[in-house]
Formats: sequence, C-alpha cells, structure tokens
Amino acid sequence: MGFMDKRLVTLGIAGLVVGCAPTESPPPQLPQQGSAVVQTAITPPTTAPETVPVPTAAGAPEDTVLAAVKAAMSNDFPSYLALVHSTQHATADMTAQIERYAWARFAKQANWYLDPAGNVKVERNKPEGDSVMLYMHDFHNAGRMPPPMRLRLEQGRWRIVTNSL
Repeated sequence: MGFMDKRLVTLGIAGLVVGCAPTESPPPQLPQQGSAVVQTAITPPTTAPETVPVPTAAGAPEDTVLAAVKAAMSNDFPSYLALVHSTQHATADMTAQIERYAWARFAKQANWYLDPAGNVKVERNKPEGDSVMLYMHDFHNAGRMPPPMRLRLEQGRWRIVTNSL
C-alpha cells in the first residue's frame, strides 16, 4: 500500500468512527447560548405588552403590513409572530431565526414605512395565486428601491412569508 492509500484508509476508518463518510464533515455543534435564545423566544413575556389586533380582511394585505409595522414600533414580537404564516415559524428554531434576524432589523426601521398620517404605502404589488408580493414605500430613504414583503393567504387571512423591510 502506498502512502496515499494508507491515508485514505485512515480517513475512512476515522469517518466511520465519528459516524460519517470520509468526504463529509461532522454535523456542526450548536453553541450553548443558542438554546437559551430559543428558550427566550418561546417564553412569554412577564409583562403583557399592548397587543396589536390581527387583521381579518382577506382582501387587504396592506392591513397585515400596517399591523406588523405597529407591532414592531411597540416592540411586540408575539403580535408580529401572529402575523407570520404558520409554515414560517413551525419550530422553535424557526421562531428564533425570525426573532434574531428579520424581527431585529424590522423593529429598528419599521417607522420608515409609515407616512405622516400613520399609513403604509404600497409602491406596487405582484399577485401570484394565493400570495402577493408588496413593494413598500420607504419614507426615510428617498430614492431607495421599494423593499418587498411576501404575504400568503392562510385560513382567509394574509400572513407574512418573507419580510425584507
């Protein structure tokens, strides 16, 4: 056996020992603090914030966007999560990802999408079957391309699938 052959055999045996093929890397280990983040994401707050009512009109996806903006401005993640499509927060990990990334950004800049009267303005929309892509006007950054938000019907209500605001 040549040098390379011995190395491949050694790698093959090492791969079997850790439970994976020689060309695969072992599964990534999650940091310990990640579990704490998941726990805080599913633990209800100790003081109940004023909740934003969930829109019920299936014909007005803008109402869902406005409710999401109001929830973000009052730092009410549970109300925002009620507006997110159930397929997007089906697990605790998915909920933690929403809270850590989309929500964190959205909560900081939600007021950018309200006009002086407290309404949102849709620059254009793109219906796609049971979903719609709304391109929202940014009142804070003049000339910015309108960021999209995709919504999909769920039990007769518009729910957020993706939020790039």
